[in-house]
Amino acid sequence: MGPFVAIAAAGLTFLAFWVQYRANEQLREDITVERFESKFYKMLDIHIQNVQKMEVGPKKGVAVFEEFVSLYHKVYKKVSLAADLVIKNSDYIAYRPGEIGYLDFIREYATDEKKLHELINKLAYGYFFYGYNYKIPKNKGCISVFNDKIYDELDANLDLLGRPWFGSGYNNTLGHYYRHLYHTISYIAKMDSGIISEEQKYEYAKMIRGQMSDEEQLLLYYNSLSIPGQNWNKNNKDERRQYVRENMGYIARFRMIKNISNINMICGLNPNDKYAEEIGIWARKYECDFFEQEGR
Repeated sequence: MGPFVAIAAAGLTFLAFWVQYRANEQLREDITVERFESKFYKMLDIHIQNVQKMEVGPKKGVAVFEEFVSLYHKVYKKVSLAADLVIKNSDYIAYRPGEIGYLDFIREYATDEKKLHELINKLAYGYFFYGYNYKIPKNKGCISVFNDKIYDELDANLDLLGRPWFGSGYNNTLGHYYRHLYHTISYIAKMDSGIISEEQKYEYAKMIRGQMSDEEQLLLYYNSLSIPGQNWNKNNKDERRQYVRENMGYIARFRMIKNISNINMICGLNPNDKYAEEIGIWARKYECDFFEQEGR
């Protein structure tokens, strides 16, 4: 056998091996996608069932989120009034920065309106979710002290703030719902991008978002500003790399609150401020509006 024939035979053998290898790889990928979709659609079905089973007073199913948003807004207003009283009574201006840690904390938020709004969102959701006796562990530092003082103001100023009616909160109703929703989106996000692309991941997440009413998406935003929901906004931003949607928190990465309306009527921190950087990236890099109704 001549050398050229031997080389050709070796090349054909390698090619056959390579074709078989790619076929096996494709089969494995197809099986992975099939298993992913099977689990995803089961999780989607559970999400739908979780919503259908919800009841608050006479309202059932997706209609409960209108009631939840209304209740949260009432809680926010009471906590905001109590926070104003705490800040006014703190006398933080009389002390030099660095002199007393708690007053530094008050100064930081009292002099930054957006930070203060986000802080009140965080605390208000705690009262809405866990009820009137909401406490933050002492090891969380100054925010725990601040919340204790808000509780005292709520308790002491019944004439001004009205008797708190937060009750035991809505953790029993919403806790499982949010845990499952987060795990579903996380399941999509963590799939191997070599098998399921970022664009495909977005389409799967879009199916979840498509099941969510405007009020459901708005309450998700409020949840993401809270201590129990803070992982929704956890990003993998790295100053050494370009900030792209794959590195964004789940809310921004999959535009999970795309359909909320009347953005400028939202209690507390405006999402246009919360996601200002991400909104710009979606517009410049992906030529997409972050919200369905921009500027409202």
